[in-house]
Amino acid sequence: MASALVNTTQQIGGSLGTALLNTLAATATASYILAHGWRHPRPASSMASPSPLRSGAGFLALGAVLSAVFISAGPTEVSPAEGAVVGAGS
Repeated sequence: MASALVNTTQQIGGSLGTALLNTLAATATASYILAHGWRHPRPASSMASPSPLRSGAGFLALGAVLSAVFISAGPTEVSPAEGAVVGAGS
């Protein structure tokens, strides 16, 4: 059951993350078009807003911190005599 929960969480997280970054990029593009017009000649480097990139990097850093805090590392051993879990998770 834990494996199914992990797989489901990964799938939903990936979908929501992609949708969120897509929304940020579309909003930045729409804001640029509204501010500068549709056919405003600009160099390619000044057209992209860095805010979606910064937001994506922030979400990546937050995910790394949460993963480091909530995922325990190391083997988990089960004691056959007591039926109790002994190891890194306890």
